[in-house]
Amino acid sequence: MILPGIFFIRGVLPGTPDVAEVPFSELDTGIQPEEFEGFSEAAGGLAPGSSTPLRREQLVETGSLRTGTSTLILEGTLSKDPAGSLTFSGAVSGKPEPFNFDKPGFANAVGRRLPGRPFNLRFVGSRPVRFPR
Repeated sequence: MILPGIFFIRGVLPGTPDVAEVPFSELDTGIQPEEFEGFSEAAGGLAPGSSTPLRREQLVETGSLRTGTSTLILEGTLSKDPAGSLTFSGAVSGKPEPFNFDKPGFANAVGRRLPGRPFNLRFVGSRPVRFPR
C-alpha cells in the first residue's frame, strides 16, 4: 500500500499541498445502509406510502488508510411502500478530515519525529448503495 508513504511525504516535505485527495475506494469499508446509526429508527418512523431524505454520518474503523477511523456519510432516500416494505437508494462517501500524525503506524511515528505538518484528506467519489441489496 502506498498511502502511508504519500501521507508521510505530504506532511514532511516542504511545499507539498495542504490537501491530499484520496479515492473513496481506499476508504470504503463495505458498510451497508442498515448498519448506520439511526437508520432503523428513521425507517420505523416512516409512514406507509411515504419517503424521506436520509443523511447519516458514522465513524468507522477503516484499517486501510492508517488514519484509525474515518467518518462515512450515508445520503439518499428512504421509502416505505403502502404494504410497509422499505427501500433505500443513495450513496456512501467519506467526510473530509485532518491528518495530523496522531494515529498509530510507522509513517505517523516518523512524521511526528521530523515533525510532520498536518494536512487535510479529501475523499473523492462515493459508492452507490441500496436497501434491500
